Amino acid sequence: CEKDSKLMNEAAMKFSRHLYQSLASGSTLSESFELAKKIVRLDPFIQNPEAEVEKYVLLPKNGNHDVKIFFPRQVTCSASSRPATSRLFPHLYLPPFHGDLSGRGKDIFKVLQKLSPLG
Repeated sequence: CEKDSKLMNEAAMKFSRHLYQSLASGSTLSESFELAKKIVRLDPFIQNPEAEVEKYVLLPKNGNHDVKIFFPRQVTCSASSRPATSRLFPHLYLPPFHGDLSGRGKDIFKVLQKLSPLG
């Protein structure tokens, strides 16, 4: 059914967006994973969110996921120099690309920009 497929895609997009935003803000992999599942669970527009959340598995199952993947630098820019939307939603603000990233880090930053609700 196309409608069911769309809802599952919406859940996957919401999960991914919040997982990577949380990782980028310096949370551990397990913290980010649990937060992303919680966001999907609480979304009133996702049908049967509990079943959707059960589809996500953090592998390896017995691995140490209490590790940070990103170590964000402190951004030294005034709130007034940011876009208005970032001042309204500072927890969603992704700082501008600073050029210190290379390889996979650069790719992940681009993915985070695409997933950001602030564009």
